Amino acid sequence: MDRLAPHLVLLDVRMPGLDGIEVARRLHSTHPETLVVLISIEDSIDIPSAAQLGDTVPLVRKQDLGPRLLKRLWHEHGP
Repeated sequence: MDRLAPHLVLLDVRMPGLDGIEVARRLHSTHPETLVVLISIEDSIDIPSAAQLGDTVPLVRKQDLGPRLLKRLWHEHGP
């Protein structure tokens, strides 16, 4: 991550091993300038462990993910 220095990272909530929520937490704490967006296929995005991230890491449904939503998230949360 340090070498690549991305401006935007999309993470699936459900990943094998370390889940996306924990990765997002770590990324946000070490690289607060990077916009991290969690995505989930689940209709109900009521994931208790995501609550600890507050508004710092947006959580969106994969079905809603697209250029317009990414542009809005960038304007609201990007550097």
